[in-house]
Amino acid sequence: MKPLLGRLAQTGPNFLMRIGVYRFVWGRWPNWAELSDRNHDFARFPPEKPPMLLRTLVLLAGLCLATPALAQTSITLRAAPVAIVDAQINGRPVRLEVDPRLPDVLVLNPAAAERLHVRRVPFVGARVSLDASYIRGRIARPRIEFGDAGASRATTGIFNVPATARADGVIGPGVLPHDIIRIEPPAAALDASSSSRSRTLTFGKLRPNSAG
Repeated sequence: MKPLLGRLAQTGPNFLMRIGVYRFVWGRWPNWAELSDRNHDFARFPPEKPPMLLRTLVLLAGLCLATPALAQTSITLRAAPVAIVDAQINGRPVRLEVDPRLPDVLVLNPAAAERLHVRRVPFVGARVSLDASYIRGRIARPRIEFGDAGASRATTGIFNVPATARADGVIGPGVLPHDIIRIEPPAAALDASSSSRSRTLTFGKLRPNSAG
């Protein structure tokens, strides 16, 4: 017991940590003779069988290789004359114009915001410059559901003037829950142009390494 207590007093937590490493590598706790031996190396691997650590790493590598790659989701919208996507906010249907110029935000028409019962964020306002004047509004963070494709939240501006006359609001492509968003030109433009593929707008998202 004295050699063990002396070794513990000299090395302290480092000795305990090495014992823990020994337990992980060898699959068992060290015996009394090993604990009492000052020259025993608790970090060495068993010579008669593959180390448990190595087996664990091989198992993890196999699981990673066996995991299928996450499938990318995509949506193709036809601009007629603008791209429209159907969604729901607070359980009520809404039609949104997809504007490629917008960042990851949503702008709702004031009438649509009232119909959808969208709650504004308290004490948070917005101001947009329009020519030489400013338009003031409020900010909201509604949950937008896109059917089976999923749902997302977006910073939403609600102003006292409509954002569009073609739909209930305007949304940026980045808010859509798809990895790839394609916006094709109107059919008339496709028929008149031989380079229709180059006129199709495509937006892609980067997946996180690890996801309302």
